[in-house]
Amino acid sequence: MSTARREAELQRALTRYLDTYLARRDRAGTAALFSPTAFLVGTAVDEVAYDWADLQRIADRDFDQVPDPIAYRVKASKVSLLSERFAQTLAELDLELRIAGQAVPVRHFRLSLLWRRAGADWLLELVHGSQPSNSLVEHEAWPLKELEDRARDLERQVAEKTAALSAVKVALEQALAQERRARQARDDYLDRIAHQYRTPLAIIKTQLKLLGLQPGTATLAKSLDRLGASAARLDELFDQALRAGDDGGATRGQRLDLSPFLAAASEQVRQSRLALAAPACQLTGPGEGHWWVAADPLLLTTILDNLLDNACNYGLPPAPIQLSLSRRAPAVRLVIRNRCALPVATHPATLLERGVRGANSAGCPGHGLGLNLASHLARDLGGELQVHLTPDAYFEAWLDLPAWPEGSTAS
Repeated sequence: MSTARREAELQRALTRYLDTYLARRDRAGTAALFSPTAFLVGTAVDEVAYDWADLQRIADRDFDQVPDPIAYRVKASKVSLLSERFAQTLAELDLELRIAGQAVPVRHFRLSLLWRRAGADWLLELVHGSQPSNSLVEHEAWPLKELEDRARDLERQVAEKTAALSAVKVALEQALAQERRARQARDDYLDRIAHQYRTPLAIIKTQLKLLGLQPGTATLAKSLDRLGASAARLDELFDQALRAGDDGGATRGQRLDLSPFLAAASEQVRQSRLALAAPACQLTGPGEGHWWVAADPLLLTTILDNLLDNACNYGLPPAPIQLSLSRRAPAVRLVIRNRCALPVATHPATLLERGVRGANSAGCPGHGLGLNLASHLARDLGGELQVHLTPDAYFEAWLDLPAWPEGSTAS
């Protein structure tokens, strides 16, 4: 047989081995191509086979770790005849395989094979595979350097793309911590105020009950009733304020129609005076219409109750208390006008200060807190409370509240 024909046979034997072992991943077919006395040297640390048992162990792990077909391309190959019965081939391959579900390219894989002729076939006596890599360790049938490099590259890309998210996460955590501290401070404040307020209020209510059990004049009983009603009303307002504090002030700045609040406050004053057998208070105005303001329902109710109660206490019956509304951009102004029973004497502006009462307050229960409270609440709503004394002896309270912008919807 000519040399060329034998070399062609060896080239076909090489191709058959590559197709069976790599392209088809045929375990039994690959084993049939080996001589029973074959040796093997692989790329992993422990891939050395001195007998058939070692060869079978290494082959089983090879197929188990990479069961899928491996695409290959022969970059270069050479056939060398050593004798009538022995020959060798050398090939350099590029491989495309899948490891752990990921495509891994293997470049410059070197495969040196020693063949022995057995009848009409060529069988493998020695297989020596090598791969230029410094990342191979024991128990790796195939080099994982490319997979490791890819994992590191993916980690770098993920870190780069999530760097902004990490900064946002830190900012959100800081904002959340600040919000929690603010809520805790608010809760602590409410608890402290509740305790400090309820203690003296409870004492006042207890003493009023004890005084009511003692014999006394009708005037004293009437005064005690008024004090008791005022304390109960103050207790109710405080409970409402605490509930509003628990809501975090979320209701402040609502779109409210001032007219029904004014009507409700007027009725509250009438019923309160009726219950206390106090002289009736005649309120007139302000007429029909919608007057939209930006306010908090609880604070608005408290302001109106205080102003109307003040007007009824110090007004000169039977002169009516006049209520009027007007628009004075950017506010809605409520004017409460009552004729003074006695000269006020004190400068009107000072009546907004805490504990200040007019000279006409003799015989009227109070501590100079009503107008001061109304003034503070008006400022809290972004408005203002002013008091004036007219030349014709009328006392006027001007309450300015922010008007709700036309065309805007409720918050």
